[in-house]
Amino acid sequence: MKKLDFKIFRFDSKSDYEFYYKPYVYNDEFSTLKELLSQVKKDDIYFDFDAKDTHVKVGDYYFSLDDSIKDIVSKCSYEFVIEPLSTKYALKDLIVDDSVFLDIFNLFKPYVDDEDFEFYKSLKVFYYSSAILKYKQDYIGDSALVFAYHMIKKHTNHRYDILEIVANPSNAILYYVKNPFYDECDEMVSSLKMTLKKYGLLKQI
Repeated sequence: MKKLDFKIFRFDSKSDYEFYYKPYVYNDEFSTLKELLSQVKKDDIYFDFDAKDTHVKVGDYYFSLDDSIKDIVSKCSYEFVIEPLSTKYALKDLIVDDSVFLDIFNLFKPYVDDEDFEFYKSLKVFYYSSAILKYKQDYIGDSALVFAYHMIKKHTNHRYDILEIVANPSNAILYYVKNPFYDECDEMVSSLKMTLKKYGLLKQI
């Protein structure tokens, strides 16, 4: 049986000054990434991750915790590095502070329903995988653009209000660049741009 030889990003914002990567070796006997991380947590009482979270970064890719180890190995080999969605916002190992991401929802809050907040939270990986975010920290994120794409169809009476949010010339759709991990972002943003043109918003796009 082959071995999974990997490292995990480790950092505790309450006690550590610097992060580090701790090595682990396990038999390749786990079905999903969540199973693997759960075993690590059992064996290493100081390690933590949120089993209810959706994604982490493995190597140069973003994987769901429900993705199979087989898929990870096919892309990253048997040696890989596991990191949180954002090392910048890491609170404890793979757990991140999502306050900036969640605050962006407040822009849409007057125009959507409470249940839409759950959908917005499900788009977290789109926010952290936004290619431009490392260069422009106030960018509202690919997640907000994807969210708006769906919300203008659901809340047609607030369509213009929602479009105005993503048309903001200082931090929104003008700064979008192709998301290298999720092709569906390009498709939805292209549609969103056409709608913005239709409504006479951001004529320069």
